[in-house]
Amino acid sequence: MNANIGTTPGTVAAGDHKHDAAYWKLDGNSGTTAGSNFLGTSDNQALELKVNNRRALRLEPNATSPNIIGGYNGNSVTAGFGATIGGGGQSGAGSNNRVTDNYGTVGGGAGNQAGDAAGATSDRTYATVAGGFENTASGPYAHLLPRKRGGGWRHQQHRGSRSRSLHPVWVTAGATRSDSPC
Repeated sequence: MNANIGTTPGTVAAGDHKHDAAYWKLDGNSGTTAGSNFLGTSDNQALELKVNNRRALRLEPNATSPNIIGGYNGNSVTAGFGATIGGGGQSGAGSNNRVTDNYGTVGGGAGNQAGDAAGATSDRTYATVAGGFENTASGPYAHLLPRKRGGGWRHQQHRGSRSRSLHPVWVTAGATRSDSPC
């Protein structure tokens, strides 16, 4: 990038503001065209949005489907595609959220994992953890999420899954819930 676009070396904007249509303004732009005008990258590099100089959102490119990582800057996705972490996570051992297999999702909370972290990103696809604390959905298509039945919350076990929780949660094969309090 040429750092001498403006009238003074090291600046990127000319002092006369005749370039207003060439950059994104803090108060918005008019006359943009979706697809032609965008905020992002034009190469195969991830894009990060930061708050207080810490990553709050990371968009990782992939030809199949991008990874979207929100929340704590320690949240992570194993190299793969289609993974989503909506937010949550926190500092401390085991408190970040992780997706280790393709198309896995962690909605939020802390210390949650979607996928089995066993090396291949294609063997436990579509695992989902809605949120909570220290939950793991490690089976293919496994999901761990609250489910309302009969007018209230009820703990359910489905298709041979294991859950030691007394908290209201719906689990499927390959999903586990820790004994930590909600």
